[in-house]
Amino acid sequence: MMNSESAPVYTRRFWAKARPYRQRGPESIHLLEHHLADVGACFEALLEQPTIRRRLARSGGLDGLDGATAARLALFAALHDIGKVNVGFQTQVWLDSDMPMGRIPANFRRVGHTLDLTPVLTGDDSAAAQWFFDALGWWHQATAAWDDNGGETVCALFIAALSHHGEPLQLEGKRGANSSIWQPCGGLNPAEGVERIGYLARRWFPAAFAPDAPPLPSAPAFQHHFLGLCTLADWIGSNERWFPYSAEPDDAYINDARRKARAAVEEIGLDLSNQRRALPDALPSFEAFFDFSPNAIQRTAQDRPSLCRGIMVEIWFSPYKRGYTVLRPNYRRIKAVCPVQAGIHLPVVWGFNPHIRFPRTRGDKHQKRLPSPTTG
Repeated sequence: MMNSESAPVYTRRFWAKARPYRQRGPESIHLLEHHLADVGACFEALLEQPTIRRRLARSGGLDGLDGATAARLALFAALHDIGKVNVGFQTQVWLDSDMPMGRIPANFRRVGHTLDLTPVLTGDDSAAAQWFFDALGWWHQATAAWDDNGGETVCALFIAALSHHGEPLQLEGKRGANSSIWQPCGGLNPAEGVERIGYLARRWFPAAFAPDAPPLPSAPAFQHHFLGLCTLADWIGSNERWFPYSAEPDDAYINDARRKARAAVEEIGLDLSNQRRALPDALPSFEAFFDFSPNAIQRTAQDRPSLCRGIMVEIWFSPYKRGYTVLRPNYRRIKAVCPVQAGIHLPVVWGFNPHIRFPRTRGDKHQKRLPSPTTG
């Protein structure tokens, strides 16, 4: 197969998403560099939410998150799928006729993109390890200057991003070296792919390279929190509703990705800035939402909201007795009386598990009264 414009696009450009899913000879692809930009932009958009940003900072023992630290985390989030540059992954969608010489080499196998990167990270695949981090262009600078423990925090956050499928990435004993997947195949050269990603990542997040930035937090809780947000950013950034496929390289694509990411975060309901601006001077009374009088805690939430900041959802829409079960029948009333309330509370309530949030509700007495979280 020749690297020509007549060859299928998926054989000459690195892809991250393909449609139809898991089908060879796909009809359309989304470029790897675009997907990385999508997810990095989504992570950025999540950190623009004050509560999310503040909680991430506190998990690292910080009062706040400075711009350089936020940019470095967004950069790591963008690198979450960098392992997809290996040709064992890329050729998953190739037809046999797309392979050089029109057939699959005897020693070649198609692979994934996370575990199959681990021999490169550990140095077991010495050939690929020699060029992989050099190709990024800035990795050695990051490990030397971005933390205060010899680059260990940088490496830990990078590994956390690679663990975005839910299971912590195990560096030892899972995969042996497979040098063939990091060598050029057809129109793709993994070293060139990594170099391109490194170049773009620096353009996307220039604040990450500020020389006077504080060291990255090294607390394990911070790494866990970062991974959770990275996973959420990947879920959002993988949705074609907001991020339609594009197979054309574009150095300025990040601008479009940022616009789409902010729109997605707002549509999901995580960005409450517009809702906060639309809040009335005084919230409607409890009785405007429900057909029964509030208990003492619920009355306090209404009369003295400053005491209950951050927990009003749980208090007003408690899983106990009627407070939970009347929520859906009264949705129209809630939306009519105060549309803002519907946007703030309902997604949280329908997705929350009272058995986890409120350990005291465990037990037959209360469980009989609680609907399954999946039915809300």
